[in-house]
Amino acid sequence: MNAHHVSRLRPWQSRLPTTAWWLVIFPAVLLIYVSLRTNNYYWDGIAYAYDIEHADSRPLLHQNHLLYGPLGYILWRAVRLVFADVRALTVLQVFSAFCGAAAVAIFCRALLALFHNAYLAVCLALALSFSATWWKFSTDANSYIPSALLMLTGVLLTTSRRARPVWLGSTHAAAMLVHQLAVFFTPFIMLGIWYQQSRHGHRRQVRGVVQYAATAATLTVLTYYAAFVYEFHQYKLSGLLRWVTSYSQDAAFSLNIGKNVVTSLIGHVRLFLGGRLPLVLAVWNPFIAFTAAAFVALASLFVLRIRREPRLTLSNQYRPIAWLALVWIGTYSSFLLFWSPHNTFYRIFYTPGLLLLAGALMAGTHQRQYGLAIAVAMLFFWNLGFDIYPYSKPELNRTLAIAQALQKVWPSRAVVYWDVYAADNRTVQYFNPNLEWKPLWGRAWVGDLQETMERTYAKKQTLWFDLNALRSFRQKDPEFNSWLTTNCRTGVEHEFVNGDHKIGFVQLMPIVAVTSQ
Repeated sequence: MNAHHVSRLRPWQSRLPTTAWWLVIFPAVLLIYVSLRTNNYYWDGIAYAYDIEHADSRPLLHQNHLLYGPLGYILWRAVRLVFADVRALTVLQVFSAFCGAAAVAIFCRALLALFHNAYLAVCLALALSFSATWWKFSTDANSYIPSALLMLTGVLLTTSRRARPVWLGSTHAAAMLVHQLAVFFTPFIMLGIWYQQSRHGHRRQVRGVVQYAATAATLTVLTYYAAFVYEFHQYKLSGLLRWVTSYSQDAAFSLNIGKNVVTSLIGHVRLFLGGRLPLVLAVWNPFIAFTAAAFVALASLFVLRIRREPRLTLSNQYRPIAWLALVWIGTYSSFLLFWSPHNTFYRIFYTPGLLLLAGALMAGTHQRQYGLAIAVAMLFFWNLGFDIYPYSKPELNRTLAIAQALQKVWPSRAVVYWDVYAADNRTVQYFNPNLEWKPLWGRAWVGDLQETMERTYAKKQTLWFDLNALRSFRQKDPEFNSWLTTNCRTGVEHEFVNGDHKIGFVQLMPIVAVTSQ
């Protein structure tokens, strides 16, 4: 690749009003995100919010998203100075909306720098903002969108004429500290620095890459080590390595290549197109009918228009951009082919790379491709009417409805044993904050149960147990079953159907009455 080809990676050399695009896109997208915050909560987001609200007894430093918890806690405490009753979940959702909108605006700036084409840059930026998974997680509590914001800041830095490898290293380190998956952005940044420094010779290229790598590695490792020492009061590097590489039991590698490929292909479709027809029909109203009619009209126009569109060709001047995009996409998709390929939301980390590749293929045509604008509008109306809007309605979140129903069942200060591996329980727990929640990590300890029951009923409180867990433990744990039969009688049960499974809790009462002390 000669210097002429690489020159296309330089900053704005056009007279486009770049500031105007930033000012328009950011607040417009932010308003849409905030207005349509999801009620279909991501289970980890619920857990983050709960931990933040109970920071005095819950750890905020998690190895997979080290600084997200402390950052969320600081934001929540700051907002509470003005809105005393605000829940952490609301703060985290608004923070995601801000980061999602800012990331879209930064992506637009980077595209303007790369392609010098406002139409192409705005369309691709809006395609990112209205793609199903990005849009959904920009309205929910999660660490992926803030990390992606920092990654896209790195993309913008690589488009600058002036190389800033230390700034790139610092920004990428911050992205990795917000979520570990940002580590796979490393090859993109290294190649970006290599292109950026090409006109200065190989020595400058190597120095830039080394400066970036040293900065990112030093900041990341030192921060992780400090967090490890603070959390566990240990200093061994072997312990740090085990902690950093640990992960939840529901995530794992899969070597079923055929199944993984199919799952990945489906995941890429879901990345851009969301929605479930039964939910749409459940909340069907004139607004959804309008979005459906708009989509059909635009789809008809797209079919008529597509034949007139120029053929996509990759011109030589945009080949470096295409290579950057392919490295970005290839690194992530290769890893996610084997690591939890069913988790579409992990693909957020390279969604901008897919659009960057599309931009490289479109930028070489001299004729404006109106089909792109129509396709983005179709994407907007489809996901708005069939995904985002329905899920913004609390009545469509069955788990939330169950949590609210249980609010009327449980008296204040009741004690509830809950199965931490049942994702629905986190929502039930979060929306019943005035109870004492005791976690079940795969089994129940009889001694703790006995002590809790005596204490609870001595104080005229009630004790409840996860119904599915109780049935499982009775079959698998003879000690638990014997204790339950000897010491307890079960009271009222509350069980709810939630899709293809059930959620329920049962009251446990002592056979012998406990007297107040």
